[in-house]
Amino acid sequence: MPNSIEYKVRNLLRRFGVEVVPTRRRAEASLMPLHVARLFDLYGINVVLDVGARVGEYGTWLRTNGYDGWIVSFEPVSASVTELQATASRDKRWRVMPIALGSEDAQAKINVAAMSQLSSLRDVTDYGRSDFGTVIATDHVEEIEVRRLDTVWTEVLDGIADPRIYLKMDTQGWDLEVLAGAGERIADVAALQTEASVQAIYDGAPSHMETLQALGQVGFTPSGMFPVSLDQRLALIEYDCVAVRR
Repeated sequence: MPNSIEYKVRNLLRRFGVEVVPTRRRAEASLMPLHVARLFDLYGINVVLDVGARVGEYGTWLRTNGYDGWIVSFEPVSASVTELQATASRDKRWRVMPIALGSEDAQAKINVAAMSQLSSLRDVTDYGRSDFGTVIATDHVEEIEVRRLDTVWTEVLDGIADPRIYLKMDTQGWDLEVLAGAGERIADVAALQTEASVQAIYDGAPSHMETLQALGQVGFTPSGMFPVSLDQRLALIEYDCVAVRR
């Protein structure tokens, strides 16, 4: 896991109420690391379900952000799974599930994009093709296993005492399918994070207003909204919505 001087200094300063935001890296830099750290402390989060993990970027971010609890990563794309498993193998509290999550147990086809973090079970819109160009184009299609979260719940949490769960979803237009597949187990989730779409990149993906409505229907209210990507006009494309129990 990364353990740079920069992160050590930042985490130390955070204890004194000071947050360092690395704006040089991205125009969308935000206070999300501080917000998530405060939320994890308040709710005693000790399990993060990392849905749409790719090669482990979010899990690595959690570790550099000071989180030392369990991570369970879900990722179906074969090349990403190989790299993810290599990363997780060095961490005793990091499990990998080589599957996608959705609203039903099934086999499905995923469009693996040239830039793999843009891979999706949905097709790309005209806007997505025009704004993202060749990086979002489908490189190849893979057949994958999709499971409901409530179907694999016992397996996922096996051996973890007193789980206090944060559900992170980043599935390129598929997050509400993941949410639906949690079923009654959503009541066991203390807080969650989902990527909400303002400008549609994928066909059939819910709008951010539909996402907020769906979160409300299962008992959550927004805690923070943080930009993920902006277009050339600095208009918002997507944002991460962190939500907590009402």
